[in-house]
Amino acid sequence: TPTVLFDNYIPKNPNTCYVGTDSAEIMELIVSHLFHLGHKKIAFLNGSRSSLITEQRMESFYYSMKKHKLIVDPELAIYAYFVARVAEDHIDNILKRGATAIICGNDVIASGVYTELMGRGLSVPQDISVVGIDDIPLASLLNPPLTTVRQERALLGRSGFFALNSIITHNMAISRNLLRPELIHRESTSLAKERHEFAVLHG
Repeated sequence: TPTVLFDNYIPKNPNTCYVGTDSAEIMELIVSHLFHLGHKKIAFLNGSRSSLITEQRMESFYYSMKKHKLIVDPELAIYAYFVARVAEDHIDNILKRGATAIICGNDVIASGVYTELMGRGLSVPQDISVVGIDDIPLASLLNPPLTTVRQERALLGRSGFFALNSIITHNMAISRNLLRPELIHRESTSLAKERHEFAVLHG
């Protein structure tokens, strides 16, 4: 059956194609942005382990950090789930380990991070910077609006249609079709404020 997969890939299957956004470029855009703001201790709150896209992003996170001569604290390279409530399980450890910025695996996780930080009396970005991935409508509605990486949903749809049509018509065999991401700089990131440890407060 001709099939187009989003953020997944089946090798050696000419009836399938993978469409998505380049994970390496996503992480490089984010890490480079935070690096130029002076951030050195960066946390990554990722999606679930053993998913193709989360493994790619984690690998790319390590690569981009190394490229900028930044050290990854293994305790801050976290596999979780793509839901807001995971922030509750991890935010205290992220703060205690002195992170000045948090990269979230999607904008929904970022919304949970906002809630947990606010509940501890901390402000974004005055106390800690937060970056999301996807640029869903929620991102611009958060307070402050979320810096994130845009995945162009309409273009992904067109890419999927083009790939599927190519498979059906035998016009060409497409293995992967990856779009370039775009960093959307809003108000949730600012210059790093070095701290060895945050006070963790529960309101």
